[in-house]
Amino acid sequence: MQQRKRALAVLITATLLASAASAMENDKSMVPYDRDPGAAVGAALINIVYLPVRIMTTFIGAEFAGIVGLFTGGNVRAANDTFDLVNGSQVITPKMLDGKEQFHWNAYD
Repeated sequence: MQQRKRALAVLITATLLASAASAMENDKSMVPYDRDPGAAVGAALINIVYLPVRIMTTFIGAEFAGIVGLFTGGNVRAANDTFDLVNGSQVITPKMLDGKEQFHWNAYD
């Protein structure tokens, strides 16, 4: 009797897992991105050059925003407005290369 219960439990579990996997496979919203290896490789190659430049620009902009905040008596809005000059896209993504997403160098673009 106990073996039948175990076999039934295993059968029910396997059926539920198989149906969930089948539902996930058919649901296109579960795929978080469009597969495009060319854009992915292109974005990776561009980021080899872009990322070091972007990191330095963001670092310098953050330092400058801190100085502006300090010299304006702790005015957070002035510091944020200054940091927005460099607060843009930190990396290039494949969606940007495909034109599905916009590239922003700063918050004012």
